Amino acid sequence: MLLKTNPHPRRKFGTGIPLRIKLGSRNLIYISSPSAILALFRHSKDLTTIPSIVRLLQNTFGAPKSIRMILERDNTGLSQTPIDGSNPLAEKDRYWYNMHRVLHTNLQGTSLEELSSRFIKNLEGELEKLCDGLEGNWFDFPDFSELVRRVCFKASVVALCGPHIFDLLPNFADLFWDFDANIIDLSNGKPRWLIPNGYRARDRYLAAVKKWNLFAKENARDCGDAEWDEFYGSKVMRERAQVLGKIEGFSADMLASQTSAMIWGASGNIIPAISWCLIETLTRPSLLTSVLQEITPSSAADILNISSLLSSPLLQSLFSEVLRLRTSVTVQRTPRSDFQLGSYKIPKGSVMFSSSWHEQRDPTIWNESPTLRSPVPHPLTDFWAERFLIYDDDPYSGPSLPSTTTSPTSKPPYDTTMKPKFTITPVSGSFIPFGGGKKVCPGRFYAKYEAICGMALFLSMYEIELDVKAGEVEMNKKFFFGGVMPSKNKISGRMRRRL
Repeated sequence: MLLKTNPHPRRKFGTGIPLRIKLGSRNLIYISSPSAILALFRHSKDLTTIPSIVRLLQNTFGAPKSIRMILERDNTGLSQTPIDGSNPLAEKDRYWYNMHRVLHTNLQGTSLEELSSRFIKNLEGELEKLCDGLEGNWFDFPDFSELVRRVCFKASVVALCGPHIFDLLPNFADLFWDFDANIIDLSNGKPRWLIPNGYRARDRYLAAVKKWNLFAKENARDCGDAEWDEFYGSKVMRERAQVLGKIEGFSADMLASQTSAMIWGASGNIIPAISWCLIETLTRPSLLTSVLQEITPSSAADILNISSLLSSPLLQSLFSEVLRLRTSVTVQRTPRSDFQLGSYKIPKGSVMFSSSWHEQRDPTIWNESPTLRSPVPHPLTDFWAERFLIYDDDPYSGPSLPSTTTSPTSKPPYDTTMKPKFTITPVSGSFIPFGGGKKVCPGRFYAKYEAICGMALFLSMYEIELDVKAGEVEMNKKFFFGGVMPSKNKISGRMRRRL
């Protein structure tokens, strides 16, 4: 793959210069630099994600070929008022507007709070089961990431889809992770004869999701505007199914591909992120002490203070650093007509894309320098939980390259009681794990809830010891460009319930 070659093309040509890549009949334009990427985010009306989403649904999630017609005929845009000159569709057939409305409305505010609180309650229950009958004794585990995956997946899916999905499909977790193991080969469009096991895994996963879709539709009752019901689970899943079911020509197989993508989006990336948050914390004793200090006041009387956790500068920075270091995604846009990007003209129909992996490791943008409170270098290839923290009295702190050209050679006096602030603003256009602009990932707030509160529950309920040291756990780059890359190593260790 061109973007994995060494030296990387951005080193040869520099950033900010669009690089054309011819891939068969596809015209790809590689975009780098914060200013260019922010320009893509600002021009939502001029750029579309339809071609990339059609490929994703067909290649990765097995959508029928006929879904292309439904998605491509809707050129009316994301706003309530259709784009001038767009196709005259009934409002119920406006796929993009309706999906944007349903997802963004129901993944924030009270709907988000309901979904997140159910995830936390479910996860607490799953974690309690781990120590049944052990009476505070240590127990060993062979693979920490697998343990996290097992307990978090059920908690997440039940919060999203309701409890009946596992009654109906007892092996649903196995079907999901078998599919997930093949997701990169599928997304790359490899044919069935080349990866038959991958297609079989996807077929089984889709069949299971289709079975649950039908079950939920047949059993669900009219529950008005309720945030949750036992058959569809969350309001976002119920309203999404209702909206898609009204679109002319939208079949049960199309709905299965959509639902499978939704479930994967809520678990396939965030569960590895929870694992990384825990691994990075547990292998650094001083960081673990600091994190426990943040969590403990929020866990009085065994109740998580969610707002306190989510507003913690350290926990937000830790989560953001996991996304910076462990995420590899592409942000794609296609011009509806010839598009002017700075002094460059991008032809209509080209696929413009940027790489989070490379933008989030650019030493001309990001800070890897010593700071007053941490007077050692912090390479961008290493994890540094405090990278997104800024102190008013420290010009060397914060995620972006310091404006000062000097380095701290000795510790000048600084206020040891000063509280840091969390910020991503200085690296806008470079920190892009969720994309950006009007088409930013609607699940980003739920992802933050899951990761920070999930980590807090593990650490507040259990003492955990891992048989690895900081920096020893590798990413599985088989999942490159697939989101948060899981750990490659099996990590053994032991844990016990906190008293």
